[in-house]
Amino acid sequence: MPLFVFILCSSIFCYAHAEQTRLTQLSTEQHSELTINKEAPDSTTLVFDKKHKRSDFFYYQDYYDEVSAPFDLNGKSTTFRFLFDKDVTLFIVRDDGTSSCTIHPGETIHIASSREYGIEKKGDRTRSNELNFISSLNRSIGTELEGFYAYKPSINQKTTQIISSATELYQKRIAYLEKYMKINTLSTAFERAIRNKLYSVYYNDVTSLYARGAKPLDQPIENFIERERSKPIDTSQVDDSALNHTQYLALKRNKAKPTLSTMFEIASKEFSGKTRDRALYSIVRLAFKDKTDSLLRLTERFQSIATDDYLKRYAQENFALTTLSEATKDYSQSELVSPDGRILTWSDFISSKKDTVVYVDFWASWCAPCIAEMPNSYKLRETFKGKKISFVYISIDDINTSWKNSLSSVGLIPYKTNNYRMRLGSKSKLKESLTISMIPRYMVIGMDGKIEINNATRPSDPATARILTILLKE
Repeated sequence: MPLFVFILCSSIFCYAHAEQTRLTQLSTEQHSELTINKEAPDSTTLVFDKKHKRSDFFYYQDYYDEVSAPFDLNGKSTTFRFLFDKDVTLFIVRDDGTSSCTIHPGETIHIASSREYGIEKKGDRTRSNELNFISSLNRSIGTELEGFYAYKPSINQKTTQIISSATELYQKRIAYLEKYMKINTLSTAFERAIRNKLYSVYYNDVTSLYARGAKPLDQPIENFIERERSKPIDTSQVDDSALNHTQYLALKRNKAKPTLSTMFEIASKEFSGKTRDRALYSIVRLAFKDKTDSLLRLTERFQSIATDDYLKRYAQENFALTTLSEATKDYSQSELVSPDGRILTWSDFISSKKDTVVYVDFWASWCAPCIAEMPNSYKLRETFKGKKISFVYISIDDINTSWKNSLSSVGLIPYKTNNYRMRLGSKSKLKESLTISMIPRYMVIGMDGKIEINNATRPSDPATARILTILLKE
């Protein structure tokens, strides 16, 4: 699985959730408040100017359909460096709207504080035109193409209204593309990709409510899908078109909510190549999110059919790990997994920390408040350096790769021996038994292995140091 590492070159501490980056560990310099990666060869660099407002933020969606946590810009000029192996879709959210664009590995992109001044790859006018197209399109049409504020049909609309509104919007977007290309140079590859994106958004706008069972199939929607079916659905990137079409075919066959197994079989026959890989991956991912009984079988089938090595590795590492069950286990036998794949039970963990005070930090790679508190945890850890106290970080991430990749970005790589993930993530018996309903969550375990404080104060709270000092003296 490729690794993501980011560099934050400013006075704020940020977090990046990333599934699509190389297994590359950059040299790091540890500071009390943040981690700075010194070297980032071939990195993708995002440079935000100083005029961004405190409310501005950005996030991205990666090749594996995962969405990152938001990066708050805090009104500062900030440089972020990433190592991406695959394209990502970047979303910049400002008061004047959302800008989105596809970022390629290794690019350096400059982002202005206003959509009007845009996104630039210095020295490459064609690429800058491509980066600004969707933002320019959104401003011209008045409706955003993708992201939080994208157009969505209403469940109360009639099918004919949904089709008519979506068709009109699609035609306006195509017309604007033609106009934009007369003024601005675009690469052939980008033109092909953006035409496909515009069509996919159109198809999804019309079909999504029906494909997912929110509205019943009727003759107008069946006529639309059968008419559009002759057009190729190219979804080699993240896109719901093939999944929506598969759900439609399954609904039409079964006249009821289809099983994921049925959808998998339909997609494996209906599509080919990269489109089939993407559709099948989407179905396996749904099985993972729903924790269905068919997850293991579908993951194995995907491994045997798919040709996309990135998707296969990701599915194997992240989805196959959750196919076991803790339903009949006592929570003391709930399993933790270390970054190197070593597995131990909660009971084993407690035994390994005998005669030591343990301060446990329950967190997740997608949890911005958790990441914001990390520098305070590092300060607290330094305060008790050399004492019989252990600082342990346990993630509730469902996605194993998300957790492993985030260890470097949050500064936990040097502390691998005290890093674990609940093997079943949010479905772990341990999380349920310890009533961890919100994170960050902290716990203090005494030298006798018993929980002293189940819901302890945060590292930033002065009371935490006082409590730990008292326990060390007992």
